[in-house]
Amino acid sequence: MSAQTPIADIESNGGDSSLPRHFLRAALHIALTSGRSHGYELVEQVKLFGLATVDLAGIYRSLKSMEHDGLLSSEWENSELGPPRRVYELTSLGHRATDHHRSALRTARDHLDVLLRFAPSGDAQTAMPVSGHPIR
Repeated sequence: MSAQTPIADIESNGGDSSLPRHFLRAALHIALTSGRSHGYELVEQVKLFGLATVDLAGIYRSLKSMEHDGLLSSEWENSELGPPRRVYELTSLGHRATDHHRSALRTARDHLDVLLRFAPSGDAQTAMPVSGHPIR
């Protein structure tokens, strides 16, 4: 971790400093669009979204914060395979916030696409500065 990477940014991404700030929250919102889910299922979902290293405490802190903000609700549910587990579900406000996250992620992707078009990839002809002339 570089000295310029704020700890809060990394924690808000579940411990992964390579992803945009609040990626974890966006991933949890999107994972919950398919319906109710318990913590372990959500951990597995966000791993599929690109969080290779998942900070379990960070996920549960995010879920608790999201519930406090009215974005999701939770309740204890009995499990046939073990102890009761907390099950999370988006509220109507949470669904609206998910739409916002989708839009923000698309915008971030578009900005990154533009940035990467200007990033040298070893072939000077592929990198094109704003002036329209190849980088040499």
